[in-house]
Amino acid sequence: TVKAWGSNSSGQLGLGNTTSINMPTTITSLSGVKQLATGYSHSLALMGDGTVKAWGSNSSGQLGVGDMTSRNMPTTVTGLTGVKQLVAGNSHTLALMEDGTVK
Repeated sequence: TVKAWGSNSSGQLGLGNTTSINMPTTITSLSGVKQLATGYSHSLALMGDGTVKAWGSNSSGQLGVGDMTSRNMPTTVTGLTGVKQLVAGNSHTLALMEDGTVK
């Protein structure tokens, strides 16, 4: 399971709202997570099956969901499978693929 807390102005906690919280709260829509990555106001989860879920600010397309609309719930990044590792920066995200390439 994944727990989140703190500032949530862009929905980066993945709890379905933009209310900040000060106690660890379970993100009930996530299970089977292998790794987490966070940027300035967006978050990502690498799932056990090599897929990715993303949420939070998307003002620069950093969620990888094909638009620039922010999400306050984990959303599957379609067409991205075989991910080995994730890293996120201020307004960007990188995925290291199982074959050694980077997206």
